[in-house]
Amino acid sequence: MCLGLVMENLDISIVNLAVPDIAKSLQTGLSQMQWVLNAYLVLGAIFMVIGGRLGDILGQFRVLWIATFIFTLASFFCAFSPNADSLIASRALQGIGFGMSLPLIVAINFYVFPVNQRALVISIGMAVSGIAQIMGPFLGGLLLQFWSWHSVFLINLPVGVLGLLLIWLVMPKKPLIGERETIDWIGAALFILSLLSILIALTEVSAWGITSWTFLLCMTFGILLFAVFILVEQKRKHPLIDLNLFKIKIYWQSSLIRILCSFIYCSFLFLMPLYLQSILGKTPFWSGMIFLLMNVGYAGMSIFNDKLLSVFGEKKSLAISFILYFVSLVTTVIAVVVDNNWLLYVSLLVQGMTTSIMIVTTATVALGAVSKEKSGLASGVFYTISTLGFSVSIAAVGSLLVSVSNLYLFKKINDMTLTAAQFFKLQAAAQGIHSLKALAEIFPAKLAHTMIVLAHHAFILGFVGAMILNMILVGMAALLLRRVDT
Repeated sequence: MCLGLVMENLDISIVNLAVPDIAKSLQTGLSQMQWVLNAYLVLGAIFMVIGGRLGDILGQFRVLWIATFIFTLASFFCAFSPNADSLIASRALQGIGFGMSLPLIVAINFYVFPVNQRALVISIGMAVSGIAQIMGPFLGGLLLQFWSWHSVFLINLPVGVLGLLLIWLVMPKKPLIGERETIDWIGAALFILSLLSILIALTEVSAWGITSWTFLLCMTFGILLFAVFILVEQKRKHPLIDLNLFKIKIYWQSSLIRILCSFIYCSFLFLMPLYLQSILGKTPFWSGMIFLLMNVGYAGMSIFNDKLLSVFGEKKSLAISFILYFVSLVTTVIAVVVDNNWLLYVSLLVQGMTTSIMIVTTATVALGAVSKEKSGLASGVFYTISTLGFSVSIAAVGSLLVSVSNLYLFKKINDMTLTAAQFFKLQAAAQGIHSLKALAEIFPAKLAHTMIVLAHHAFILGFVGAMILNMILVGMAALLLRRVDT
């Protein structure tokens, strides 16, 4: 179980760091890289719900073995993907394995270990996850620095094979089978199609235009499908997501705050590697070390969260985290605009600490509002929602970056004559997909410096736009918090 947590936490933290290298190697744009990340998250979110149900029907250990096999096999496919489309498909398969395994790891803990040992096992699991998150940027930086992006997927193979062997050895002869409930495949299909339609619209809005018929039809189709999903779920005996949970006021309020927090957090996971490697020109190793500050703050603060909650309570603790996060967003904008690395490092450390408070507190409030009988179901839905917040963040923030940077570039190069290859490189550099230094290879010496400055300014404007959006979301979360009665 610990090996599964290591594999999944390493993957989440390492792949974001590898985005610039993957984009350069596969010669792809930002929108496809968004799908490399989102294919994993979307399918993972859906199969978090399905995986638990499959475990109840077929046996927890058996399905965990299948999920680990899928994740390991998909990692192999990811490592040897020849193009972006095949990588996206492999990442979707990897997300299925990730999503299926996560609820089973928790469920097996409750089946196998006695009550007096469960808290210790959960604590060990959290510690292992924390260590994996901290080691992810460091290990990812090393792999990318001295090998290639393929290695960030290949590292899953020995861990996965060892996990498969251990699961097989400890698997009981009599399968651990829970309450048999049918899986709502119709609900799952509607949910996936509606979510994909909305995410496609958000990802491609910069290319289509917000007033284009393509965008409006795609977004409307997704929203209508989601409405149908809601109607269908209300009539299902065993729905994919129990909508009755959202009749609990504190639960839905905390879930909504969690979505906002996930959106903000993921925007940093997505944008910061692009900024550090493509704009500042940091090596993958040093980018990983800088990014490590955020995870150190997160892991370090997790030690003190219980004391903070006991002293201030859930509501005040969240309020403190929102204030600190807002301040860190402001300092991040200042650090990026004036190019002050030390101020950026402090901001990342504070963001990691405040993210830890927000994640722990929202989960405590939301799951504390439901009965013990529904705690498992409520937990699965809550973490599915949190993961979907990540997906929406990648789609929306990526499109915002593209829109703002393109608007700036079009205004500045309106009177210039560029080849298609030059314009593609300039756009890619302004979006953080290609290094600014790469522009010197395609533009004449006299023009290269001007283009580097333009691309740098375009990215910074898009980055600042994303931070302003995050500030607005922090304000919305704070307003919502005022209505929460903990």
